[in-house]
Amino acid sequence: MKKITTILPIMHSAHYDIGSSVINKAALKSSLLGFLTASLISLSSQGMTAEYIADNAQLAWLGLGVDSRSGFKKQACVTGHWKKAGDTSIELSYLGSRQVKDTMEQVFGKIKGGVNVIIFSGSVSVSMTSRISENKTTAASTLKLAYNGPNYTLENRRLTSLGQAMTHADPTSVMSNCGDEFIYHMDTGGEVYVTAKLHFKSKEAYKKFVTKVKVRVLFVKKTKTYTKEWYNYAEDAVYSINVVTKGGNTPKLKQLLRDNPQYCKIENINDCFNTANLLFAYLFGDNGYHQDLSAAPMKVLSFDTRRYDDSGHFALNPPNEPYVDPGFKIQEEKIKITLLKQYDYQQSLQAFYAVESNNVQKEKYAEEIAKVEHNLTELHQATVTCQAASAFVVCRAAVDQAMANLYPVQI
Repeated sequence: MKKITTILPIMHSAHYDIGSSVINKAALKSSLLGFLTASLISLSSQGMTAEYIADNAQLAWLGLGVDSRSGFKKQACVTGHWKKAGDTSIELSYLGSRQVKDTMEQVFGKIKGGVNVIIFSGSVSVSMTSRISENKTTAASTLKLAYNGPNYTLENRRLTSLGQAMTHADPTSVMSNCGDEFIYHMDTGGEVYVTAKLHFKSKEAYKKFVTKVKVRVLFVKKTKTYTKEWYNYAEDAVYSINVVTKGGNTPKLKQLLRDNPQYCKIENINDCFNTANLLFAYLFGDNGYHQDLSAAPMKVLSFDTRRYDDSGHFALNPPNEPYVDPGFKIQEEKIKITLLKQYDYQQSLQAFYAVESNNVQKEKYAEEIAKVEHNLTELHQATVTCQAASAFVVCRAAVDQAMANLYPVQI
């Protein structure tokens, strides 16, 4: 089986097997404190591996074809029986302060040598990447809790009726319908990212903070942990505490975020620190998150593909490598860069809107948020068109139209 993997620079990580029902909770809580303490001292990195995934992958995709050059999924030309295996475990990682590019590759990976299916599959992960990353006006610290569930493999494989028909078709038809690989294996689970951010109104204010302040970890229990220097350079910023999930969301987690402040002016930052402490108590406490996980929906976190000839279906592999117009990659980059910028705008505007007391200024923030929502709708429509398009010119026209329809945004 071919594993699609990459080396990822994770600053600190820990892994705990939980078997059928038991978690080493004391070790998990102590490791969290160790992460944050070590992060205040040194942010050295080490390598780990991760698999690739599209935003909306589902178990029902097992057996679907994949175009290996573009990452686009095709129809099911093989089928079989699902084999379930694997124990459950929890992994805790402190991701630190990461830029968008590092976060995108670390959390989601990228399709080997071709178009990034992350973008054209609906751009959900672009939003997620923005929410847990730093940018030119925002400082961030992120903690990741991953729950690894069972894995599924497609066994006793056989051709579907479409697959049988394609054994006598020309290579172009086979590639169009079946691709040259199929989804063979999937890992399930859930991921929770807790991110603390400082939103600044200008690049200059952000640069002063990151160059002058030595301790930038944003998870602390008491304000006295921060120096006078920290407060001086963060004075006009907005602090936020945010949770992003990929599966593993629970009613209690939603309630905690709904009932407690997520945005605070620096003068009221203790309110948000309290929210963070409540989240950590739930996520790592004796009677909290781990007990609720069994009832939470698990999500496909990664999948592997296999060539048809590796599975014995030789007629479905074309004699030549599939071709993808390189223009798709250009459009993908345009969409990705613009989406990230719009999501960054959205987060900062929402933060400043949430703490603004002046009604006139609050209305201005609301107007800018509406512009961002319009822009995101335009860009999402372009990604849908590009995903379905077989001709590059169709994708390019959709992207060009979306770009022409974007409103300028100001914070």
